Parts: sequence; C-alpha cells; structure tokens
Amino acid sequence: MKGIFNLGERNKVSVGVEYLADMLSSPTENISHKTAYTAAIFAQDEITITRQLRALAGVRYLYHEFFKSYATPNVALMYGQGGLNLRASYAAGFRAPTLSELYASETTKSVDRITIGNLNLKPEKSDYFSLNAEYAHSRFTVSTNLFYNRIRDMIRTIATGEEAKQKYGHEEVRQRDNVYKAEVRGINVAAQAYLGAGFRIGAGYTHLDTKDDETGRPIDKSLRNAA
Repeated sequence: MKGIFNLGERNKVSVGVEYLADMLSSPTENISHKTAYTAAIFAQDEITITRQLRALAGVRYLYHEFFKSYATPNVALMYGQGGLNLRASYAAGFRAPTLSELYASETTKSVDRITIGNLNLKPEKSDYFSLNAEYAHSRFTVSTNLFYNRIRDMIRTIATGEEAKQKYGHEEVRQRDNVYKAEVRGINVAAQAYLGAGFRIGAGYTHLDTKDDETGRPIDKSLRNAA
C-alpha cells in the first residue's frame, strides 16, 4: 500500500507499507512448510530546490522474521537544463537469504554436482553509488551510467572437501556461504532514436568489472560484457 502526497509546491512525499510472506515445501527433500515474512515501511521526499535542481531523500525500514531489523537510506541530486539531465545517487541495499538458499539442495546432473543450503547464512548488505547523464532530443535519447556497488556478506556457493563428497555421493559438492566483501564496477551506455512511421531503434552496452575480495577473482557467474 502506497500513497503520494504533494506538500506545497516543493515537496512530493511517498510513504507506504509492505508485507511479504514466503513458503517453501519439497517432499523430495523432506522440506515441510518452511516460512518467513518481511514487513517494511518506507518514506521518500522529492524536493524541488530550484527549477533546474531537485533532491531526493528516503529511507526504508524492514523487519525480517529471521534477520530482524534493518534500514536502507537513499539520496540523490538531480540537475536538468533543456534536454540534459544529470544525476548523482547513493542507496543502501539489503537482501535476506531466500528459503531455497537456506534449506534446499540443487542437483546438476550434467556435471554430477549438488549445491546444498546453509542455515547459517547472513543477509547481503550493499552500498551503491552512481553517476548518470542523459540527453533527450525530440528524435533521440542518449544516456550513460557509471556505478559502483560494494557488497558485504555476498551469498555465493563454495566447493567443499572430500568428506562432503562421500556424504552426499556426488562428484562435486558445493554449499552456499557468505563472502566477506565483493565489488562491482561498471558502465552502461544506451541510445534510442525515432525513425519515423512509428518505428524506433535502440541499442545498449554494459561493461562490468567484478571482484570477490576473498579470492581476488571475478564474482561467480558475472558477465564482463553485455550488449
């Protein structure tokens, strides 16, 4: 449930509440009716400072059944002049482990691998910074976004030892665990143009530089380039 309110000519305030309930059952894995809920309240104020300059400030407070309380603030500063828009922003992030990550096992038959859950997982926390520039014309739009994300306790899968292989009977056994710190840096470039007769054409490119601080290697399953 969400409401948006104009307080005078300079403030547009958004407030709301959320409630999310998850359930997991899997007879084949002897998982019976595992549940978790998350309740949250949030508020955000979009402030008009001048005709060209606006600011945004907000906070989200949540309570998770297993991981208790956490707050994630976000702030942004936006400048617009003609077709040019510039934005600098920061947002804190929080992601609790899913019920599947906590309890479930996943078998990959093609490589004889099993990934098992971990009840000791901690939530992921992050700090996200970005700089964005966009130019909008009547017939085309071009935008660039630079971003940096610092992740703490990132959830990943790690290979376990010979004892685990003997216990689970698979060639490779992995368990979900937390990485102390990880980093994601990147740039995204996008463009769109109107060709006429109702047709548009668009293109985009993203480059990522990721690092697991524990191993010094790129984050597992991360893509370096996408277009």
